[in-house]
Amino acid sequence: MQLTLMILGLAALFGTSESQTGCFGNINNIDTTGASCKTAGQEGLDYCGRPASEKIAERDLNNMNKYKAIIKSTGKKKCVDPAVIAGIISRESHAGTLLKAGWGDNGNAFGLMQVDKNHHSIVGQWNGEDHLLDATQILIDMIKGIQKKFPRWTKEQQLKDLDSFSNSLGCLRRTLPMLLTLMILGLAALFGTSESQTGCYGNINNIDTTGASCATASPEGLSYCGVAASEKIAERDLYNMNKYKTIIKSAGAKKCVDPAVIAAIISRESHAGTILLNGWGDYGYGFGLMQVDRRYHTVVGAWNSEEHVLQGTSILVSMIQGVQKKFPGWTKDQQLKGGISAYNAGLGNVQTYPNMDIGTTHNDYANDVVARAKYYKRNGY
Repeated sequence: MQLTLMILGLAALFGTSESQTGCFGNINNIDTTGASCKTAGQEGLDYCGRPASEKIAERDLNNMNKYKAIIKSTGKKKCVDPAVIAGIISRESHAGTLLKAGWGDNGNAFGLMQVDKNHHSIVGQWNGEDHLLDATQILIDMIKGIQKKFPRWTKEQQLKDLDSFSNSLGCLRRTLPMLLTLMILGLAALFGTSESQTGCYGNINNIDTTGASCATASPEGLSYCGVAASEKIAERDLYNMNKYKTIIKSAGAKKCVDPAVIAAIISRESHAGTILLNGWGDYGYGFGLMQVDRRYHTVVGAWNSEEHVLQGTSILVSMIQGVQKKFPGWTKDQQLKGGISAYNAGLGNVQTYPNMDIGTTHNDYANDVVARAKYYKRNGY
């Protein structure tokens, strides 16, 4: 039975730098139709394609993070995109959750990447780096075989079409009826890195940040501060944030604002709505996910609606544009950070770049939001 390589890429989790992209093509440049209905149906989904692949990858994300260090280390040593390795792990073993004592496929396939004992010698522990190195080398052998057979194909085509050559090179695992496709699952190809999603106002990944102050971190029950604290808070909000992913991304596209920035503000302002009472916070002054202040704005829409998110994002845009006029010599990234700070404390509070957060809530608003935004950028926004 022919396998199909469907590309959705876990690059949002494992990065998209050149060193991480690897030597065998760029996963983000590969076309994909996503999961077949048969694959999706066996996962309990009533839809197919990219949304199904996204959902499967999302379910595996927490468990995948347990192996992130060895996946990235293996990718670096073998010059293979860690997202590809993670995608195979997701498809083959759901990040190990399907295995019994490290074995799957009725005892024929071993480890996270399900190396078939009938075709290969087993190496290392089922969840160890030695196993990943062994399986990734098998993958490389397949890719190189396709390169020789189809030398005129692009590197991306050679990376994708392992199926037609799998019989002659040997599969990573035995083909099961329920596993018809080898998918590179994930978030980056789904949400992309296009200009429309990065936004028109700078690149959040290029902005320096000190993260959350201890005054912000401590009420969250954290004994540490900084970027690590911001990321932990954002991580806690991720499940609830995903309920609003569609409207966040839609608002971002309509306003040309990075959805990760919108998500980060929602996290900071309302913990994705979980701390609101009937949609209100801040003693009844702040409304909705983005906490629009009714003393300064006429609130619109339901508290958790796209109409509300569009209004909150428009206010953010006006602040960014105000900073652009006030500090035309700043870079776009600096102006974006200044606009985020102004969203909390007003344009007049932004006086200098290094001290823009002095006067914001806990004196850390922009730095905390930027750190959270980087987290959400890596996790699907």
